[in-house]
Amino acid sequence: MSILASKMIDVYLVTMLTILIAFRIRFSSSSMNKMVVVLGDFGRSPRMQYHTESLIANGFYVDVIALRGSEPIASLRNNKRVRMHLLRAVPKMKAGMPRVCFLLYAPIKVLIQIAQLLFAMLILSPRPSSIICQNPPSIPTLPIVWFVSRIRGSCFIIDWHNYGYSILALTLSKTHWLVRFARFIERTFGRLGDRHLCVTNAMRRDLNKNWNIVPLSSIVTFHDRPNQMYRPTPLKQRHDLFLRLAKHSDTQHAFEFFGTVTEKNETIFTYVNGKSKENRPSLLVSSTSWTKDEDFSILLDALRQYDDACSDAKELPSILCIITGKGPERDYYVNLMKKNPMRHVIVSTVWLSFEDYPLLLGSADLGISLHMSSSALDLPMKVVDMFGTGLPVCAANFSCISELVKNNVNGCTFNDSNELASQLIRLLSRKSDNDELNRYRKNLKPFREDGWASRWNRLVLPMFV
Repeated sequence: MSILASKMIDVYLVTMLTILIAFRIRFSSSSMNKMVVVLGDFGRSPRMQYHTESLIANGFYVDVIALRGSEPIASLRNNKRVRMHLLRAVPKMKAGMPRVCFLLYAPIKVLIQIAQLLFAMLILSPRPSSIICQNPPSIPTLPIVWFVSRIRGSCFIIDWHNYGYSILALTLSKTHWLVRFARFIERTFGRLGDRHLCVTNAMRRDLNKNWNIVPLSSIVTFHDRPNQMYRPTPLKQRHDLFLRLAKHSDTQHAFEFFGTVTEKNETIFTYVNGKSKENRPSLLVSSTSWTKDEDFSILLDALRQYDDACSDAKELPSILCIITGKGPERDYYVNLMKKNPMRHVIVSTVWLSFEDYPLLLGSADLGISLHMSSSALDLPMKVVDMFGTGLPVCAANFSCISELVKNNVNGCTFNDSNELASQLIRLLSRKSDNDELNRYRKNLKPFREDGWASRWNRLVLPMFV
């Protein structure tokens, strides 16, 4: 009897669980519920955070399914309209392991991610009327989000940031079977999206022509725009930021290189009242993920050429170049710079808070972008943020960068380190007739005025209503 009772209890529990799941899947719904899916660190996914912020601003409730990691922007923390379902990242495989280990590890990682996504999207969340999913990564995100959207009767929206298979090809090769498989999955399930967002007109054309996503009207180009926190930094805030950087463990050595005077409440850039010093160094800023689609050696070689020119030209200021970001190749380049120091240029790597990063961009003289798109169809978000603060940019040249950086209008594009070095020398020169950077800043004003909120409400909101 006890065995029979136990089995009956098991059947009862399974039945009740099935009913509960069915209820959650089909009936616990509202047109005001939306879902944002990012199989990555949500705190390092600005575009998806801004989507969430805009949905909230329009009165929706949002369930965010993402990997735990960095803190999100302030407006999303402890917000009653946001339910965060943060997944634990699958531990990474140790570097240097044989390739066969990777081939065994990869499917196990995908299975764990599938289970995590299904549980969060089907059990933990009420039924959304729309799901917006970031791509890449494509596997297992696209198949799982498509599956859940069909079960729950939700509109499936894909936000195409890039192509996942093209990023994988940087590590393997275009002809590798795993890259071909990833491309097949991405094309197959990408076509099944109900609506599509993409970051460039070039990608919109490619999705329509080469990926057979039709009709063309279902694909909307939504060029990135910066959050409202990205704006020129007032003098007082600049001064306070420089005081913090002069004492920051990652940048203290750089400020000391130029003889910082924080004991007098001054910095190498500003006086006590925050007023800018005339003979200060120029401040360059670059943000990088330290991956193979951003060749840091180009910037390093250009800075060495500038350093040589600086010795012979009094009108050229010294440079403090601050590199923000985390990634796999960071340690290699940090060690390389330590072994080969320069006389008039110092490079410092630092990880800044979400609040200090915009202040740094708004305090700089020039931004540098090394992003080389793996698909040649996406644009660097870092440049968007820089433009938001009124900061002109020198950007690596590729096929669609002109949709953002217009050469000799709001910045410059370069093809190699020699071209970048020439641009640095020309733009940073303190000759009396050099007003090129100020002209670029003025030309950025229309970009800054047509911000994220107005464009989102005009182009993206109709997808959700």
